[in-house]
Amino acid sequence: MSSSCCANTVTGHTLRRKLLVAIPERNRQQAAFDELTASVGGTNEHDWTVSVTAWEADKSKLNPYICEVTGITMADIKQRLADEEKQSEAAGVVPLHDVGPSEFLVMGLVLEDCQ
Repeated sequence: MSSSCCANTVTGHTLRRKLLVAIPERNRQQAAFDELTASVGGTNEHDWTVSVTAWEADKSKLNPYICEVTGITMADIKQRLADEEKQSEAAGVVPLHDVGPSEFLVMGLVLEDCQ
């Protein structure tokens, strides 16, 4: 066999192997997309599709895939609880438990994620 024939055979095997990986991944991505689309629902689905199409055509527009956080974050809550704990300690309040409110909250959220 000539070297170009061997190269073509190897390329064919490589492409087949990559295709066998790509198809299940495509299916997984499609299922995730379908789930997202179903969760948006109704008129929001049309608005979402329009905003994605507009962004794909012009990347200077607002990226619909980036969620802007406008609410309170976990870091904000932890900071507030830590400040309250410091104020309580400064006021001479004796803690009832070994675990403070901020630690308790974090443990509860970790436990919730585990379930």
